[in-house]
Amino acid sequence: MQLVINQQGTNISRKSGAFEVRNAEGTHKFSPEKIDSMLISGGVKFTSDAILLAVEHEIDILFLDHLGRPQARIWSHHFGSISTIRKQQIHFATHRAGSEWLTGVLAHRLEAAALLLQSLRADRPGKEEIIDQGIRTLTSLGGRIRRESGKPLEDAMKARLRGWEGTASRAYFGVLSELVPDVYKFDLRSRRPAVDIFNCTLNYCYGILYGRVELALIKAGIDRPQRNRKR
Repeated sequence: MQLVINQQGTNISRKSGAFEVRNAEGTHKFSPEKIDSMLISGGVKFTSDAILLAVEHEIDILFLDHLGRPQARIWSHHFGSISTIRKQQIHFATHRAGSEWLTGVLAHRLEAAALLLQSLRADRPGKEEIIDQGIRTLTSLGGRIRRESGKPLEDAMKARLRGWEGTASRAYFGVLSELVPDVYKFDLRSRRPAVDIFNCTLNYCYGILYGRVELALIKAGIDRPQRNRKR
């Protein structure tokens, strides 16, 4: 279970081997045996005993900003990378296996997006041509990406993949914007900040997903790329 605490003024402490969560809505207790991770956002107080209880049970604590973007995390010291994993990671990222994995993941994403658009086609009368055009674009780009499988991951190839992925994203979200109710329509994908309801919701969900994916990488001992920091 993932415990999400986002109400200002909430206090999280340890009591009788469990997490005690207190706020204006009342007091609730949660067994650490049933929690995999915790998402914490603004105005929440966390006692050191509660943090140590989470560490003891290898529960990841992820802190989010007001837009739901991950900002910091606390995890058990048992997680971590070793030199053997790091060496294998470098080898994988620069050889055929890494190329096959990367192109496979990207192509699968585009194919899944095309299937989603196809599933919406029957319920969107008058939008069939828009949907079909999006499906054709995604299918074509997915085929191009699969043909890159096994090639050396050189800068030129990475640039091609990024370009095709960007084109696919614009095509996919362009179709979605035509299919959602008017109140949720959007002109383009916006992130920092989001400028409409659709993008706000999507960004929040991506923030939660990012936290879960990053935790899986931490537990596996795989190094994550560092974010660009403003100087």
